[in-house]
Amino acid sequence: MIAARPPLLTGRLVLEPIEPRHSQGLWRAKDASFTELRRWMAWAEQARESQDDFVRSAHEQWGHGEWVYVISFNGEPAGTVGIDRHQPLISSADIGYWLRTDVTGRGLMTEAAAAVVDWAFHELALHRLELRAGVENYASVRVAEKLGFRRGGILRHGARNPRNYYDVYVFDLLATDERPGARAKSIEANQRPPAGEVRPPSPPVERPRTAPRND
Repeated sequence: MIAARPPLLTGRLVLEPIEPRHSQGLWRAKDASFTELRRWMAWAEQARESQDDFVRSAHEQWGHGEWVYVISFNGEPAGTVGIDRHQPLISSADIGYWLRTDVTGRGLMTEAAAAVVDWAFHELALHRLELRAGVENYASVRVAEKLGFRRGGILRHGARNPRNYYDVYVFDLLATDERPGARAKSIEANQRPPAGEVRPPSPPVERPRTAPRND
């Protein structure tokens, strides 16, 4: 009997604990992003059967040192973000993610990963999260930095794609570290007027015609 696994909801996304029913959608997302994924992911060229085996295994291993969420955007699987390599004795684990190419550049990956980081610190009571990103995987590095992860060093040939090894940055984040998302929530809470007090509306702010691109 598998315990209830409620999804995480963000402003634009639904993060669902991975299940076999996600296999087809994840395969389509992977296929649509094949050119980009093969630069960074060792599993990019694996057959459909191998992916289905991973989905089943991740579903069965939920709560046993591994927690994989499927990122659903507009009702379709668009990638995953997960916690693994859990080390209970030091309350540490790794986090990793990928997102379908055609929906990058909108801040979705940062939004999804921030929700899982919060969940990991609060629900799993982790003290430390580690994240690895290729030194030339600029989008992944930007996400890590936006989440508040601190860059530690470089692991030579610390990861591989289907053909080559490559160097990776190692990032870490502690539960006690200040995080941009947590800071924003704190500021918002502090700016709320006390009960019964009504503050005058803020003056209008002119918005730029073109919004900056986010990851």
